Amino acid sequence: MNKIFGKPALPFVLSGLTTILSGAVLAQTESSLEEVVVFGRVEAEQNLQVPQTVDVLDAQLLSNLGADSVGEALRFIPGASRDGSELDAFGDTYLMHGFYSSQTVDGIGVNRLNTARDSVNIERIEVLKGPASVLYGQLQPGAVINLVTKQPQVEKHIEVSVEGARYDQYRATLDATGALSSDEKLTGRITGAYEDKDSFIDFWHKDHQFLSAALAYEISDRTTFSLDAFQDNKKWNGFYNGMAAEGTVLPNPNGVITYNRSLTDLAWEPLERRNSEVTLKLSHQFNDALSYRGVVSWTKEHVDGEEIFGVLGWEDESMRTLTRAMQSSTVNGDAVLIYNDVSIVFNTGDIKHEVITGVDYTDNSRKSDNDISLTTSLDLFSPHYENHTKPEAFFVPSFSRISHEDNNTYGAFLQDRIHLTDNWRIVFGARYAGFDQDINDYPDEGDATRSKQSPTEWTTQFGLLYTPSDSVSFFANRSTSFLPVQGTTANGASLDPETGTQYELGAKAALFDQRVTATVSLFELTRGDVAVSDRDNPSALIPIGEQRARGLEASLRGKLTESWNLYLAYGYTDAETTEDTNGALIGKPIRNVPKNTLALATDYLISDAFNVGAAINYVDERTGDIEGSFSLPDYWRVDAFASYALNKQWQLRLSVENLTNEKYYEHAFSLFEVWPGAPRTVSAGVKATF
Repeated sequence: MNKIFGKPALPFVLSGLTTILSGAVLAQTESSLEEVVVFGRVEAEQNLQVPQTVDVLDAQLLSNLGADSVGEALRFIPGASRDGSELDAFGDTYLMHGFYSSQTVDGIGVNRLNTARDSVNIERIEVLKGPASVLYGQLQPGAVINLVTKQPQVEKHIEVSVEGARYDQYRATLDATGALSSDEKLTGRITGAYEDKDSFIDFWHKDHQFLSAALAYEISDRTTFSLDAFQDNKKWNGFYNGMAAEGTVLPNPNGVITYNRSLTDLAWEPLERRNSEVTLKLSHQFNDALSYRGVVSWTKEHVDGEEIFGVLGWEDESMRTLTRAMQSSTVNGDAVLIYNDVSIVFNTGDIKHEVITGVDYTDNSRKSDNDISLTTSLDLFSPHYENHTKPEAFFVPSFSRISHEDNNTYGAFLQDRIHLTDNWRIVFGARYAGFDQDINDYPDEGDATRSKQSPTEWTTQFGLLYTPSDSVSFFANRSTSFLPVQGTTANGASLDPETGTQYELGAKAALFDQRVTATVSLFELTRGDVAVSDRDNPSALIPIGEQRARGLEASLRGKLTESWNLYLAYGYTDAETTEDTNGALIGKPIRNVPKNTLALATDYLISDAFNVGAAINYVDERTGDIEGSFSLPDYWRVDAFASYALNKQWQLRLSVENLTNEKYYEHAFSLFEVWPGAPRTVSAGVKATF
């Protein structure tokens, strides 16, 4: 397996491709194939016709998994590795193809919600693997995670659910849609979620409210106007920033640190995050070949609270008492997105072209006020918590900085999907992108600094698709990305934008009367001008060089029978640092990227009323920091669920997460930032549909 691009892997790859092809030949071609919007942007396109790996998590799978957030579902994407947790603000953060990924919403812009997205208004999740800057602008190279939201429907539908789980965890949701006018031209939808949760971690508590509203007005048969808005509020008491590796995944002379240990307590101010967004869309179909779409979106962000970190390390060599730092932050951000595109279909002789071209512009302004100070150390094996008393000395800052950052992005793009023959297709795309960044820093000590940069870049996309039948396709592609770095070095200097280049080769098929889809692919993705936290000054950034990931991914999903659904995903990723300012790190694996991942989700409808299922995740051993100084152990997580419909309106659900009570660790950032996974958690709920 370690030579995935060498001879040892070749028989396995050829065997997988042959299996897909032979199964596809037996498939019928009358059923409709799965459609995605993540590649064509304006119109849905058959996944089989996309010359790039696209993984889809549909509404049925999201429901079966009981995923409360997008991140809870993304663990079923082949090769995905989590880089955030529900215990912090970054539960949706995942590495794909070895690197960070970006989110979009309904194929537009980059999701600017800087925290986990509630799944209550998500219809399905589409993941386009690798760089996609041509269509989506300046983003991470690992993947585009497109969230397809629930849209207003004419038919009245109301769904309400209530759920309770171990550790005093409670959640309620609402989804209501229907026509708002007698002529059914105006439709609306409201979705919302409320959570009140404790945790296995001491002092941790989360309050969460999410509310979204959508209106759609059909001005004419060819013109539609829509408005989407949401408000997301989160508050954490005892915000969690990980635990020391020595005493959890590494030996400690004092023994094992209690699994529920926290670095913070009730004395600290809660951390609050509020995000809101309003989006207006206008679409018009001039004729069957020409259409237009325009979008304007406003976003606001507010963060306020305190966090406790242990990244400064042990107080002495006894490895018993951890030095703690406190960060008090206030952040206010505003963003505006303006987007326009035109889609046109035409022929040049016998060759058909599907072209989308457009321009986009974003204006982001963010002001932050950060105070960082030392606080009392904590004995992790016999802790003394202040709880409701916080000495004044805690507020004496050792570092304070106000930062005001303005980022403007602009771009123009074109993608042409060229049908050369019935069997051969080429996709070509290009984007010219620019970025204006202006950062003003005002430290409490020293001179104020100002950093400005205006880089520009061309990104390209090329894909080749061969479809010997309606049920099988072979593809190859090359795509690039461009991502300006938001932040500065310790001396206030800007950093060069990060780049990404991917090569991919694979095959797709529709099997068993096209009830099942399968994908196998090989990839190589290189990330250049990589910036990470400064090893001597963690609040700043430093460029280190280049990283590369190579791997194989395979997935199979669909209905094996009318009663049996199956989703199976495997990923092999070999990710390493290829260039670094520290020569000792060249060849080291990339943090938190396991070589092997396996995901399985299945459910079986025993009767019209009774459904049972299970989900299994395997995550291989992976390094816990950029230096490769320690590793997180591999683990299996097994979940199970059952639902029973009392009648057409009422349904009961019972689920068990981590059925085997596996003690595992989800991810890590450093020797003092390791995140544990939750122990066995039983939940029960009821859903009413009207």
